[in-house]
Amino acid sequence: MRTRSKPHLSISLMLLTVISPSFQIRTSSPGSHPANVTVAAKKTKYLLIAIITPDGRMRGGENSFCIVFKSKETQVPAEVHDVKIDFVLLVGKIEEKPIKAEISRSEDGRFCGRVNLGKQYYVPAGYYAFLTYRDANGKRRRQRLFVRVQ
Repeated sequence: MRTRSKPHLSISLMLLTVISPSFQIRTSSPGSHPANVTVAAKKTKYLLIAIITPDGRMRGGENSFCIVFKSKETQVPAEVHDVKIDFVLLVGKIEEKPIKAEISRSEDGRFCGRVNLGKQYYVPAGYYAFLTYRDANGKRRRQRLFVRVQ
């Protein structure tokens, strides 16, 4: 009995891996931010607040993210200052010790940073993201957003 090899399949896979970078779809224009997906969002009286990541997920270990503040009425970036964010793991009704994230302002209404959420013992894990900031009037505000970590 004669066996047939399948060279066409292996050659096709090799060509696909070599050619595929040239067929990537560009989701943003040059000079703008890459396409980001919302992880958590909250509407306040005057603002829309969102935590975004490039793939729309937060994972155990290192994560990079951005916090976006927009005016609720006009959808333009809002003026906020002194933004800080802490992530708190939820175990049942118990809140664990806060994990502080390093963030910095990248442009109006957009603050980007990194956080290490460590090893996850619960999959999916639930975190509260406690966000503090000063609004355009200088008033201290605090918001809580729920983040799911996989």
